[in-house]
Amino acid sequence: MAINNVNEFLRKTFSKTIFGTPALRPIAVCADGFNLSIQASSMHYCIPNEDLSDGNYSKVELSYLSEEVEKFTYF
Repeated sequence: MAINNVNEFLRKTFSKTIFGTPALRPIAVCADGFNLSIQASSMHYCIPNEDLSDGNYSKVELSYLSEEVEKFTYF
């Protein structure tokens, strides 16, 4: 699946479990092969801290980067 931005990825991968809680999204793979986990929901560190099916978040939780990124080392 070709994704052009984070909000598009969040919109296309939104789903809920049978219990009504947000499901974890799959690992995002960039065109250059870099991959990472991008999560946003009421159960993650994000803004807004809600379950948005439209993926319209201003800040999201990133983890499990495939390599170290100096810009993110501070966080």
